[in-house]
Amino acid sequence: MKYYNMLDAERVRIEDSIKKKEEFIKSAPQGKLRCYKNGNNTRWYVITESKEKDGRSIKRRKYLSKSELDIASVLAKKGLYEKEILDEKQELRSIKMYLNNCSKYERASNYLKFNEEYSILIGENYKKNRQLSSKYVKQWLDNRYKGPVPREWELTVPTRAGFNVRSKSERDIIRVLMDYEIPFKYEEKIIIEGRDLFPDFTILSPTTGKELLWEHNGLMDKEGYADKKLKDELLYYKLGYRRGKNMIVTYEENNEGIDEVWVERIIRHYILLNE
Repeated sequence: MKYYNMLDAERVRIEDSIKKKEEFIKSAPQGKLRCYKNGNNTRWYVITESKEKDGRSIKRRKYLSKSELDIASVLAKKGLYEKEILDEKQELRSIKMYLNNCSKYERASNYLKFNEEYSILIGENYKKNRQLSSKYVKQWLDNRYKGPVPREWELTVPTRAGFNVRSKSERDIIRVLMDYEIPFKYEEKIIIEGRDLFPDFTILSPTTGKELLWEHNGLMDKEGYADKKLKDELLYYKLGYRRGKNMIVTYEENNEGIDEVWVERIIRHYILLNE
């Protein structure tokens, strides 16, 4: 079931998130940050706890000056991560409970897959429509641009699809597209007003048959990048591509990556439901 695969992917993401945060906490300074108002100002303190020989727990408070901003920032982040880990572990327990009690096999698909007679009995056009749909998707995928693309040396990130892309975010988008069995082409060439453009993804909706573009803008903090992307989008607009209709645009800054849960929401809303 797709929901099973989606949750299993979320399990992996959460486990990786917890691991990274625990490593950060382990490397952070000891103690907890406490912030107290002092008039219009705020004072920072580090609270540490130790056990005496008689078994008593002793808490100590150390003042942090404003010159120790780096330490205060790390401790603040450490405190946030400690709370996020508690939430993530609770969510992880729920996901594992579902996965343990839910079969990952697609019983309905297998019912039809292993005996074609059932498909015929359900309806005379059922099997025919499936074959036509499959044939159309294959033709759409086969009819792809196979020539050179700009800056091929930047294609360094391997993907499950068997080819390299330019960023980890693009790799993550491909992983979710494949989980949802959505046909796509990477950097398919489009000629607009004599100019060659290569949108990140050209997608065929398996539910509506419509073609969409997906541009992931991952260097918005780089000088000149945003201007170029806006000019490209104007050209896409002339071909009839509109944001929220048949064009998806996502962003990131400072190489922060893209949230796969958000990618799944985009896919369900704009590609599968096409609302």
